Amino acid sequence: MSSYRPYLALFSGLLLSLCVCSSGLADNLVFQETGFEISPLQAPPHIGGSQPLTMLLPSEHGFSANVNVQIQAFEGSLQEYQTLSELQFKQMNIEVLSAEIQDGILQYEYKGFYEQKDLHWYAKAVKSGPYVYLATATSLEKNWQQNRFELQQAVDSFKLTN
Repeated sequence: MSSYRPYLALFSGLLLSLCVCSSGLADNLVFQETGFEISPLQAPPHIGGSQPLTMLLPSEHGFSANVNVQIQAFEGSLQEYQTLSELQFKQMNIEVLSAEIQDGILQYEYKGFYEQKDLHWYAKAVKSGPYVYLATATSLEKNWQQNRFELQQAVDSFKLTN
């Protein structure tokens, strides 16, 4: 029986790769500028929330401008999510520069002092079922103008696939 183990392992590996490729999990995240690609981690949303993606620019002044995607459990409407967010911003002395719901998408831009840093954010929230999918860009305020294009382009490209 041990003479069949290498073939069994090879067959199992081929079968697994066929399953992965046919299920769509083989699509990689491609980072052309830095010269690599990687397979994304896949997990369904859950009630505790998750942050399935974080992308960082090189650190400047001790902070890496970034874009992340969070999935937050939220049963209410997008308008109720906006109201709650603005209440939280007010409690944190965060200034909302713009906020708009259009075509089922909430767009935000805001700035303020958080965790000992002057920060600038740009965000896009989309409601799907019992979840809000939130793509957020964060930069130091003093670097916002130089990082703005890349960060906003990443957030603006976010869309739900199902």
